[in-house]
Formats: sequence, structure tokens, C-alpha cells
Amino acid sequence: MHSQKVERVIEVLEKRRLDAAVLRLPENIVFLSGYWPFIGWSTMIIGRERTILLVPESEAEYAREEWRGELDLIEIGDYENATKVSEVLKDMKARNIGMEINFNTVASNPVRGEVHIPSERFRKVLNNLGFRINDISDDIYKLRSIKEREDVSKIEKAIKVTERALENTVNEIREGMRECELAAYLESSIMKQTGEVGKIVFGNVFVMSGRNAVRAGAPFNVSSGKRIERGETILMELNVCVDGYWSDLTRTWVLGRPTSEQREVYETVYEALMKALEYIREGKRGEDVWKVSWKVIDDRKLGDFSPHFLGHGIGTGFHEPIPMLMEGSNHVLKDGMTHTVEPGIYKYRMGGIRIEDIVLVEKRGCKLLSQYQRELEALYR
Repeated sequence: MHSQKVERVIEVLEKRRLDAAVLRLPENIVFLSGYWPFIGWSTMIIGRERTILLVPESEAEYAREEWRGELDLIEIGDYENATKVSEVLKDMKARNIGMEINFNTVASNPVRGEVHIPSERFRKVLNNLGFRINDISDDIYKLRSIKEREDVSKIEKAIKVTERALENTVNEIREGMRECELAAYLESSIMKQTGEVGKIVFGNVFVMSGRNAVRAGAPFNVSSGKRIERGETILMELNVCVDGYWSDLTRTWVLGRPTSEQREVYETVYEALMKALEYIREGKRGEDVWKVSWKVIDDRKLGDFSPHFLGHGIGTGFHEPIPMLMEGSNHVLKDGMTHTVEPGIYKYRMGGIRIEDIVLVEKRGCKLLSQYQRELEALYR
């Protein structure tokens, strides 16, 4: 008996007139099976009548804890040679094959230093063996954009870890502390929760203060050796992963009393967030959500200081491409989608201010999954 998610893949196969899907990206395997490949050498093959998970022997015990379907071993040296995969496909009498080919980013596996991706060589081997390869990347992205209750629960676990880390850290921030020290403290608080909410827990934390926080509006997130000074904005982005599912939250605090400008900008960002949350529901377009939020910022003559999109999908990748909340996005929000909402304003001398939360799209609105306080003066002491 197939799971609902596997059935959805089979619907893709039927629609595309394909015989089987060969999936190798860890983010797709964990979404469909619950098993998060450690190294990235595993392969999931979904046919019309049969689904099988191929894993290295070193991961078999772990895989069996999560995956209740058919499982077999694959030799590590066979990862590129496709011997086992081709045997399974021949046994399925499959010739037209769907694979992940067109992807821009790849989510990390537990071994973060090396991410294995489906290679051209592997596809050429299958082609030479007589299999016809078709790209189903977009189909899988669309499938992944709709979460089941279990998926949402896993995202909530990652959010819970994030919020605990923030709560454990708020009273530890001191003038003169370096950005990298604060980031390390947060990451340590995240890692210490391993075993409480998941088997594998880690986080990437970026702390940017003062002039560095201004750069947070661009893809330049880095925790430097700069020391935090009183009166500066402290922008903290926390990307946390629990057993293959991600959260992506940002909070901004000021150490000491905020200036009037910092208060005004923060209130603008907060209002832009709230307007978006009020508007989000099934049937709305990504661009229209962005417009509602953007209008708040632009009406205050701050549009030139808000350079990035409003939100992105999140799940087994922390930047999933569906849905995107941005100018020009035709993505239609659907019940079960999860995404961020993250308005931000970045001004030289004032600093950078962003608030980022995660929501679940519902038919008549949205559910705010992240709850941690959004007070600019959390550090006023």
C-alpha cells in the first residue's frame, strides 16, 4: 500500500506518461519516505506498482526506523554506475524515467560539508542502458509545496528549537560581545536540544549588528568578529533543521534604548508583516501578498530601503521555490502551503530591521506557526 505522497508521485507519472521516478536528492527522499539520507547516496524508485528505497548498508538500520516499505542495499561504489538502479528499473519493466534534473539549490543532508547531487554521468549511464530520462523537478517542487499534517508538525519542531534558542540567549547578550560569539551561543543552544525533539538537530545562525545589519538586505549573511555596541540594531537570522525539516526565523533587537528612527522603522516593518498575515489565504497570488505588505513600506517613503522578496516556501528545504511572495510571482497560495513572511528595511547608520515568521496557508486565512515575541526592546536594560 502506497503512502499519500507516493500516490501523488504516481499521479505525476501517469500524467507525464512515465513508468517510474528515480529520486536522489535527500530533501525529496525525506519528504516522501521520512528517512533523511546521511551522506546522500540513497535512491528512491517509485513505479506504478512498486516503490523501493535503496540505501548504503551503513544507513540501513536508520532507514528502517522511518521507512516501512520495500528496502534494499546499494553499494557505495555503485552510486554513479547505476547497476542496482538499472536492475530495479528493468524488473519494473520501466523505460521512460522521471528524474530531478533542473534544480537551483540543494538542501543539506546531515553531513553538511559535502552534498551529493544527481550527476550528468549517472543520467548518461541510464541513457546508454536504453532508459529515456525526463525532468520532473518542477513536478516534485509542486508536490512538496503542499504539506500534510505530519510535515507541518515537523516544521513546528524546528520552530520550537529556534524559539527555545532565542529564549535561552536573550539575557546573555552584552555590549562588547562579538557577533560570532552570539551566533555560537545560539547554535550551541540549538545543538543541545538534539534528542529532545529530533535525532538530528543543527542550525546556521547569522548575527549582524549596526553597519553589518544593513547588509542583511542582500545575500550577505555572515557573523563577523565585530563587537556589538549599545544602541545598535542586532539582526539574527536562524536557519534550524530537525530531521530534515527546516525553520527560518529572524528577529531584530536593539541593545539599550532604541532611537525614534529605529522605533518608526520597526513599527513599519511590523505593520507590513501584520498586513500580509491578514491578507494570506488560499487563492491569493504571491505578488498580491507582496503588494499589500510593500504598500505599507512604500507609503512611508521607505521602499528604496527594502530590496528583497517578502517570502518563500519552506519545508525539507529552507528556501523552497513554491510559493514565492514577490513582485511578478503568479504562484497561487493553496491550503497546506508553508512559507515565510519577512519584510525588512535596511538604512545606513540606522541599521537593518527584519522580522521573519512562518505561516501555514489555510482556506480562510493562515495559521502563524512561529510565536516568539517581536519586541524591538527585548534587550532594553
